Amino acid sequence: MGRPPWTSTDQFAWLENNISQFFVAQKKNTLPSFYGTVLKEFLDRFGYDEGPGVPSHDKQRTTLEKRIRHWFGNHTRKSVVGVSKPRLGKGMLKLGKRSQKLHPYQAYMKLFCKKLRPIINERYDEYKASLDEEDEPIDKWPFTIKLVQELLSAESDDVKAEVERARDDNSDFDAEALVGVSSESPEAKEKQTGLDGSVIIGGKHPRTGEAMIYIYHHCKTTDGELTWEEATPDFKEKVEAHFGQFIVRCDPGMKKASEGGSASMDVDDQADKAEQERLLREKIDRNTKLVEQLRVGDTSNSDKTVSSSDKAVSKPRPKPTPIGAAAKNGATSRVASEPLPHAPPVVTNNINGGGGADPSSTRGGSLPPSSQHGSQPESMQAEPMEIEPTQTKAMESKSASGDPTTSTAASLVPPPAQELQQMVMVPTPTSVPMSSGTSSPTSAGTSQDPPATDVPLEDRISTMIGIPTTSNRTDPSPAGDNMMDVDPVPTDSLPATAAWMVAAEEYLMSVSTDPTWWEVVRQWKDYEKRLGYPTGNVPANYMPAGHRPAEVQNWIKAHRNYEKPPDLSDCLPSFIAKFKLWYSGIQPGWRQTEEDNWPPAQVEETEEACSDWSVLRRGGQNGFFMVIMAVSWWYSTAMLIADPDLLVQSFLIIQDIQWVLSRMGVTGRDSTAGVPAGTVGRSGKPPSSRKRR
Repeated sequence: MGRPPWTSTDQFAWLENNISQFFVAQKKNTLPSFYGTVLKEFLDRFGYDEGPGVPSHDKQRTTLEKRIRHWFGNHTRKSVVGVSKPRLGKGMLKLGKRSQKLHPYQAYMKLFCKKLRPIINERYDEYKASLDEEDEPIDKWPFTIKLVQELLSAESDDVKAEVERARDDNSDFDAEALVGVSSESPEAKEKQTGLDGSVIIGGKHPRTGEAMIYIYHHCKTTDGELTWEEATPDFKEKVEAHFGQFIVRCDPGMKKASEGGSASMDVDDQADKAEQERLLREKIDRNTKLVEQLRVGDTSNSDKTVSSSDKAVSKPRPKPTPIGAAAKNGATSRVASEPLPHAPPVVTNNINGGGGADPSSTRGGSLPPSSQHGSQPESMQAEPMEIEPTQTKAMESKSASGDPTTSTAASLVPPPAQELQQMVMVPTPTSVPMSSGTSSPTSAGTSQDPPATDVPLEDRISTMIGIPTTSNRTDPSPAGDNMMDVDPVPTDSLPATAAWMVAAEEYLMSVSTDPTWWEVVRQWKDYEKRLGYPTGNVPANYMPAGHRPAEVQNWIKAHRNYEKPPDLSDCLPSFIAKFKLWYSGIQPGWRQTEEDNWPPAQVEETEEACSDWSVLRRGGQNGFFMVIMAVSWWYSTAMLIADPDLLVQSFLIIQDIQWVLSRMGVTGRDSTAGVPAGTVGRSGKPPSSRKRR
């Protein structure tokens, strides 16, 4: 006989009603406060035990606190049919998006952990013993990654094949266990009520998006032991097909199951098409409103200036190429002799209303940075578009000859609503930018290439609003004459990368395959090298923490686990609001203007005061790297929840980080390049609203 329950019927029912709140607290990592609230409400509702020989209230409270913790742990864990280990969540199956695919070395370590652990420990001890006393060993984790990769490369083909199978393993995905789980329901109902029957469940497959149907027959005939399906000759046509039509209408985004599968069905195409068109119209309206809100090319604002002095002139950055997805679909592997697919025509607007689009300009996907994929053939070099950054304003300046010229910063103007609708309704074909010697492409409407069937959300948004990314070309404009000529730290004798950057780079490269993001990672590596790979343990290299999002500190306290970034899916807007305060507060004073620009104003360096980056120039794992990490969480979460507005905002801050990294520590652009980081500006306060003189 088992231990009797400590709860009464009413207490059990009350605790059971709080299970949903338990899951919410578990997801938000707020279980301690949840347990405290439940304990207080439990005592308020049911009180303490009274009577002779009863423990004191303090002892009862301590015992009850442990019991409540154990109760929720025991009643939210249940075994799943076909799965060896229990699942949290009242036995709920893992039907959501699968986690990121394991890297080969991770799958190798997971499969052969017992074999690899003693080898890693032995090799690391040998490595430390081989060092001189003054040498500092690298951390064990970077050493382990490199060693495991070497061991994997030396393994046999059979082991490598097993590793690849483990990377694609579906054992942590429980959709295949649905049939077994569905059998529990009719069996339990039969025991409770004496009633019997069949279970039919269906919906969208979490990975493929196809319609799937699972049927479990528990009731059978007494004469021939036939199930409902076996006793009904036209069961698939009369029952399964109609149920399939119903679940597809419940979710119009669901795909039809592939032929021959258990969920093959005949769907009412006409009704499905009408519903798809309705949703598409709503989507077009939402995107049109979003683009109109992002329209920044209003000529009424063209006379505003962004400068900390009369000498600070706003100037366009190096010619950018638009963000896109061409490089993701094999564009970099094309040879020069292959015909390039047609690119959609460019839509450009002049801020002053004059001049049309350059007929030779093309809008296509930007190629990955050369540092990652090697140099591209000359015929694939993209002809850059003349697009100025969104944050610069028109200013009056003097040319070298003394003649007054107007530097107009033509802001990015989204295409008209009609063309925007065409972009949304017809997915943009994967394209490669045309070379300067190639004639301008034909319009998308006459292209013979089939359109892309699955264009990522960030690529569709960036195509619609035309957000550029800084190209790899260096700025040909000379630096100002009044720049301090201070050389940065010599990099000739520096290692290829710091030890802590190995795992950091691996994580950042896994955030996105977009070339723009890859370029940020490359610039960050160059930035750390310019600073001489400073250690993050020096307080002078700490990034100011004022108004910093709490998720950053929590991630640092959790030992910087790259496999467990913060979950921002439920709190991304509040995280962005705190990040904006933090990022604005750590900027140099000359970037903090009274207009509350976001991102902060991008002022060209025309005097020493507007090129001092010492406040923000912090290297190491506690420096500017933490800003990039926070942006990576923002960017990846916005893609995960498919929020166009938040994704567009992440593009803007990524663009600003590119601009900042191209200046910090660069001789001629940073007047304090080479000067050790001080402790100025450590408060990290947001910019003051008072007007600067």
